[in-house]
Amino acid sequence: MADPTKMAASDVTDPTKMAASNMAAATTNMATPNMAAATTNMAASSKTAAAPTNMAATNNMAATASKMAAAKMAAATTNMAATSNMVAHTPNMASATNKMAATTNMAAPSTFMATPTNMAAPNMAAATPNMAATPETLRALLPVPQLRSLARHWLHEDCPGLDPAAMLVGLQPISARIVCKSRGLLAGLPFVDAILDELGCSAQWRLPEGSHVTPNAEVALLKGPAAHILQGERTLLDVLSRCSGTATAAMMAVEVGKALKWPGVIAGTRKTTPGFRLVEKYGLKVGGADTHRYDIGGMLMVKDTHRDAVKGGMKELVLSARRAAGFSRRLEVECGSAAQALQAAKYGADIVLLDNMEPQELHKAAAEVKAQHPWVLVEASGGITHETLPQFMGPNVDVVSMGSLTHSARPIDFTLRVVRD
Repeated sequence: MADPTKMAASDVTDPTKMAASNMAAATTNMATPNMAAATTNMAASSKTAAAPTNMAATNNMAATASKMAAAKMAAATTNMAATSNMVAHTPNMASATNKMAATTNMAAPSTFMATPTNMAAPNMAAATPNMAATPETLRALLPVPQLRSLARHWLHEDCPGLDPAAMLVGLQPISARIVCKSRGLLAGLPFVDAILDELGCSAQWRLPEGSHVTPNAEVALLKGPAAHILQGERTLLDVLSRCSGTATAAMMAVEVGKALKWPGVIAGTRKTTPGFRLVEKYGLKVGGADTHRYDIGGMLMVKDTHRDAVKGGMKELVLSARRAAGFSRRLEVECGSAAQALQAAKYGADIVLLDNMEPQELHKAAAEVKAQHPWVLVEASGGITHETLPQFMGPNVDVVSMGSLTHSARPIDFTLRVVRD
């Protein structure tokens, strides 16, 4: 029988050989105490005339030998179980090694050190903007100081001096209703509240943010001094109308994606009204779309105009942009062809923007990018309207951004009606 003390050093690393050795050791250990017990019993039998004390001693020896045998059997069983576990887990260890090797193979080229944002899973962005939002969480998005500042600016723009019409109605308290005149999605309540706060008035909202409204639906009941409500009338209705229009356009685009079971993201752009961006970006959120970057610094985006303004190729431009972005900003590169997109992804872009491309060409380019760089997000943009939107939704497109959601959104019509006693 093999002597486990004479195992080769190389055998120690082989779980199957370790199992055989442990079994041999267990057999040896089990045999030894049994043989000792048998010898003791034989000796005891040959001395049957011995005193009872010797018989007791013999019994104690036999009991001790039995306990030793039991203990060694348990140890052997444990060793066998441990060895079995090692053998059973060997495939898993190999699998883990293969996964580590696969991860290493996914590393970006030597010209670019991969960052966590580059290792994001495909369609990862699709899960983020569609998180459920409530009126409370939407309102929490807005910074209070900026709300107040905007409200004051808007009111000052419309009434920078004397208001002769205010003398006609005075400051007696009145009530007025905001009534919807067309279908759409209600959005912009925090901005209206900020305007009313500046005027010393208040609103009792009949419907929450994000409600579907229809003609003749009462949206809110306003209370306050007559002159103040009427001074803010045009401003608050304009803000409510335009914000609701943006939200409605966003909702309609999002619904197109849902109908096609497209898992991507609908986003706006920075094509917003100067001085009105916060309202329009907020409207996008109410409608279920993504705001894209809020301002120019929200993400480093290399556009075609950047390429035209500097010397050098795509490699130099992207690597320089990567350094400028730092670790906390994503890098997006606008591309007009599949070749440009593949280069941008190769040298470190987190997102490639396929801009102003025909749908067929765009989907072909998107597939090529995903095949070689599956962690890179693909965005489609450029003149996309509600009518052409379905043509740009495909399995390799993660984001469709539409400037029309803000610059061409149709306002929802609201009116103010004074409540007569």
